[in-house]
Order: sequence, then structure tokens, then C-alpha cells
Amino acid sequence: MKYAMESEGEAKRLETQAQQKGYQLDGELAGVHLPVTGKFLDAGCGSGLLCRYLKAQASSREVWGVDFSDLRLHQAAQAAASENLNIAFQREDLTTLSFEDASFDVVFCRYVFEHLARPDVVLKELHRILRPNGKIVLINFDGIVVNMHSRDQFLQEQLEQLAKGYVGDLYIARKLPALLAHHKFGDIHWQTSCMDFTASNRQEEALNTRSRFEFANEVLCRIFGGEKQANEFKARYFSALDDPSTTIFYTKFVVEGTKR
Repeated sequence: MKYAMESEGEAKRLETQAQQKGYQLDGELAGVHLPVTGKFLDAGCGSGLLCRYLKAQASSREVWGVDFSDLRLHQAAQAAASENLNIAFQREDLTTLSFEDASFDVVFCRYVFEHLARPDVVLKELHRILRPNGKIVLINFDGIVVNMHSRDQFLQEQLEQLAKGYVGDLYIARKLPALLAHHKFGDIHWQTSCMDFTASNRQEEALNTRSRFEFANEVLCRIFGGEKQANEFKARYFSALDDPSTTIFYTKFVVEGTKR
């Protein structure tokens, strides 16, 4: 389950992104009630940002972070150590977790589900490792990168090609409540917020997306049929972002459920 943006610089991008308006953890979790004790898992922890946040907010929590990337886990462990936070990091495939049944009180999965080829399998595993009455929190964007409309009709067709060709589902967030219900979670509820990139914050998101595309270049080449075609897509994309008439927005879902 290789991460699409596997790169030495991805951890720095994630940490920088977390400072942008709309990506900040305080805002995302403002409406989520979390216990101050218990065993927490961040499934697909990336740079360990959420793990560090959870531990810093309540040191009595036992916090675990798992990821398929050895590089990402190494970077996460270094960041936690630099803040003197005791967090356990472990390499795992989310489709076949090694944890015993009913191991965790709270499971998070943040900005991960859009990258999954088999979200049903992952949800089944997350349900298995949760304790009875345990909480799951899924945080994802709906339409990230592709929720754009410009005057460039060919770019619009390329965006559709990107969405169809991506290994995951860039519109997964709207489907998460139904997926949780299918996997026998109860007390399902969610919050949504719109990240609308206008003149004041568009340049910041453009820089973020340039890094996304750089780290995912192999994926773009596969979808568009080669380096030349991928570069043409990127040129059109950022040209459209420079046009003030282009609209771009993502809808963020914070979805909660309880293991029945």
C-alpha cells in the first residue's frame, strides 16, 4: 500500500500544510469529544503530526502511530523525540493490521482514505481493533485538487481523467458515513467545512499543490501517459490558478462513529 507521495520532502510539506488556514488540527477537532486517557491510534500517521497533538493535549494518553512508509515513520519518531513526547511508531499495512482484536479506545485516520485502493478492507480492520464503544474519527477532503473549474476546457477533461485514474477516490469523504454504517458502526455523525481558495490564500495552496504534484509525479505520469503529458497538465493547472475567474474549493468532512 505505497503512499502516492513517497518522498523525503513530504514530511516537511505536511508540517508546513498544518500551519495553513483550514488544515489546522485545533479547528478540525474543535467539535470532537476525546477522552484524556486511553489507547489512541493514528492509522496512516505520516509525519506524526496528529500523534504529537494528541499526546501534547493529554500526556496520560497512550498514543500509537502506524504507517506503511519506513521513511515517514523515521521522520515521525524524530519529530516526537525532539518534543520529548513518548509515542509508539510501528510499520503496518492498514489492510492487515497486526494488533489484536479490541486493542484501542480511539482510532483516527486523517487524510488517508482518498489514497486507499481498498477502503472497505481498511475499515473492517479498524473496526476489529477498536474496543466495544470505541470511537473512530475519519478526516478527509472531498474533491481535493480536482474540485476546480476554469475556462480551460481541456484542463477540465484532464481533471476528470485524474480523478478516474487515481488509485484511490478523491471524492471519498462524502461516502464515509455510509461506509461506516456498512461496517456496523453506530452513532455516526459528521461536520463539514469548505476550504475556498480565493485571492488571499490561493498562492499558499498553489505552492502546497506544486509540492504534491512534484512528489506524486510518478502517479501523474502513469495517469496521463508520460512525463510530457504530466508536465502539460501541471502547466495548465497552475495557469488556471493564476486566473481569478477559476474557482477551487475542497469540502472537509470530520466523521465520527462508535463500535457497537
